[in-house]
Amino acid sequence: EARSIADQAVAQKLDSIGIRNMLFVVAFLRGDQAAMDRESARGQGTHEESIYLAQKAASQTARGQLKTANETYRAAVTSALRSDNKESAASMQAAGALRNANYGD
Repeated sequence: EARSIADQAVAQKLDSIGIRNMLFVVAFLRGDQAAMDRESARGQGTHEESIYLAQKAASQTARGQLKTANETYRAAVTSALRSDNKESAASMQAAGALRNANYGD
């Protein structure tokens, strides 16, 4: 049902990072890697790229891909800094420190 609602919003040109986030989460829950990749790719080169990358890294962490997740989180921090979004970059770094404390590095 969530996917149907999100698809309707996109069709009605009500597209947003929140809608795309929901589609990514639905794809994650369904184990649909292709849909997750499509949603992540939408952020490439945009000012929201760091958000998409952080979301991708979170899903990698949930699947136990910690090394890959750390690399993706670093890319998210770099993207946030490139967009002059220092607060997001700092939040992502803090989240990374907590993640590594919980799961090891």
